[in-house]
Amino acid sequence: MCERQVKSVVAIVVLSLSGAAMGQCDVSEVFGEAVGYGVGSANLDVTAGDLNGDGAPDLVVCAFFADPDTIAVLLNNGDGTFGEATEYPLVGGPARRAAIGDFDEDGSPDLAVVTGVIEVLLGAGDGTFGAPGTFSSGQMYKDVECADMDGDGHFDIIAADRDFDEFTIAFGDGTGDFSVRFFTAFDGPTGVEIADFNNDGILDVATSLVFEPSGVQINLGEGDRQFGSGNVFELGDPEDLTSGDFDGDGNVDLAAQNDNEGTFEVLFGNGDGTFTPLVSVVVPGQDPGSGFPVPLAIGANDLDGDGDDDIVTANFGLNIGPDMGSSFGVALSNGDRTFEGPALYPVAPDDRTGDRLRSTAFADFDGDGTLDLAGTANADVFVLLNACGGGCAADIDGDGDADADDFFGYLDLFAAGDDLADIDGDGDTDADDFFGYLDLFAAGC
Repeated sequence: MCERQVKSVVAIVVLSLSGAAMGQCDVSEVFGEAVGYGVGSANLDVTAGDLNGDGAPDLVVCAFFADPDTIAVLLNNGDGTFGEATEYPLVGGPARRAAIGDFDEDGSPDLAVVTGVIEVLLGAGDGTFGAPGTFSSGQMYKDVECADMDGDGHFDIIAADRDFDEFTIAFGDGTGDFSVRFFTAFDGPTGVEIADFNNDGILDVATSLVFEPSGVQINLGEGDRQFGSGNVFELGDPEDLTSGDFDGDGNVDLAAQNDNEGTFEVLFGNGDGTFTPLVSVVVPGQDPGSGFPVPLAIGANDLDGDGDDDIVTANFGLNIGPDMGSSFGVALSNGDRTFEGPALYPVAPDDRTGDRLRSTAFADFDGDGTLDLAGTANADVFVLLNACGGGCAADIDGDGDADADDFFGYLDLFAAGDDLADIDGDGDTDADDFFGYLDLFAAGC
């Protein structure tokens, strides 16, 4: 599984199968206090995935001012805390964004990193990585995702290149090698999101555009590595974007941050590749004089287990007053195109100014069945554990018990090859997943 394009798989299994037992939390009580881990310098990104096969999601941190250029890995201790960072050298410049996927199909997670080029570091399966191989070169790669874009069963890498006005797709062959193609975008693509926006079974590409016309460009997949000409849906000033189903209608929606206005904006999908007019939500606590805090990044996932995806912004603050520091802004979807919140979760100490919190990542770091949150700011990665209350991963029907109905429900998912049956998140529904569910079932609720 690609850990940027596909949301944390084990956590989705837990939340989707047991969300009914969790109930919706108050927006101000979703997460506990932020815990920081010192790593890097001018950190731009963090992504999460199980890198060493112990079942606990680890962290990958992109530090823009690392000297020499490196990417950092922090392994989970198994309880939601993390060990010291191990750094791996890069060759194409500072790391901007990273994604996790098994590109050589050896069963071990690998890393795709965008610098001045696309770099791939193959994993050994124990949380360590080899020297990077390079594929393609760009002027200013700003974001990266991975997904099987051509339906051949191999993960591909998709990167947004702001200065060349294009998105790049490196089509994987399953051996760790790639063939590269370039696709035209309008001015200044900085973020990229992969989803099936028109429900035709073929993945599409969304890119955020920061120059005129600013907004989100949608290139619909046509199969055979072809994409339609881009349609632009105007937004304010979106450098980052995310996708999810925010209104529960089964169609993929888009959300983007607007740092000029201090808002995030939502485009609700119609299921045919078009979107309804946007809903704009203001990040709270802004100072009229300074305009802070400013949202720099955005992410989405179901944080309270109610079946609707929620939105988190990563906000840059100045710490010059109450609610003015760097913070996460959490908005819980009500399922009707409205949101509860946002509520601010501060991360930076009061005596430190100018922290740029600028990324989000979701995973169940402490193994309690709820999605936790991580983000980077300057020389730290912050982790906030979910306080909504644990679910029960074996309870498929959400009645609070792990019983025969749940067991046969899982068998139906397994037989259908449903993504929810992929317990270990390796992209295949196989014997490992079946026996993994048996372990969950035996543990009960």
